Amino acid sequence: MESREIILDRLRALRGDKVSREKPSYTPEAIFSDIPALNRDALIEQFSRKLTALKGEVYTVPSYKLAAEKIAALAKESNITQCGRQRAPVLDKLFETHSELAGLESNIRIVDQEGISHAEVESMQCAFSVADSLIARTGSIVLRATTAGGRRLSVLPPVHCVVATSDQLVPCLSPWLSNIHADPSWSYGTIITGPSRTADIERILVLGAHGPKRLFVVLIDER
Repeated sequence: MESREIILDRLRALRGDKVSREKPSYTPEAIFSDIPALNRDALIEQFSRKLTALKGEVYTVPSYKLAAEKIAALAKESNITQCGRQRAPVLDKLFETHSELAGLESNIRIVDQEGISHAEVESMQCAFSVADSLIARTGSIVLRATTAGGRRLSVLPPVHCVVATSDQLVPCLSPWLSNIHADPSWSYGTIITGPSRTADIERILVLGAHGPKRLFVVLIDER
C-alpha cells in the first residue's frame, strides 16, 4: 500500500468513516449536463462553439480539396510563407496531392527531423499538425508527442493549424483516455483549448504569451 493511502486510511478511521478502496462508478454524462448525444453534427456544433468562444477558429469543410483551399486562403490572408509540419498521412495527402498548396509546400519543412533546431522552428510563421482527438465539451484539441510530430510544433510558431477529421470528435475526455489507456508508445500529451493566453499582469488578457497567438482547426467532414 502506498504511503498516501496509509495516511488517508488513518484520517478516515479518525473520522469514523468506513474505509473503501473501490473506485467510484460513474459516467461523464451523469455528471456533466452539457455532453451531447453521440451525434456527429451535435459534436461538431459544440466543439466549434466552445473553441470559437475562446478565440480559436474552426473551419468545417466536406473534402480534402476544400481543406486545401481553405488553408491556402488562410496562409495568403496572413502572409504566411515559412512553415513547418509533421509527417502524417492526413498532411501528406493535403500538401502532396493538392495544387492549391503547391506554393506553400515549397516553403514548408518536416519538423520530425532531429536536425532542425528549436530556433529554426521558432522562426517559422506557422505550424501544421494533426489532432489525436477533439473534445467537443470543452472545444479542446488533444495531441500526443507520438502523433503530433513532437512537442515543438504546437508551441513555438506563432500560428498553429490543426487538421482533423470529424470522426476524431469525442463528447468528453473520458472516451479518449479509455482509447489510449493500453497504448504504451507515448510519454507526453497536451490538451489545447484556444490560443495561448495569460492575464497575470493587471488582469489584462494577452494572447500568444506562452505559445501560438492564433489557433485554427480545419475540420474535414466527408460524410
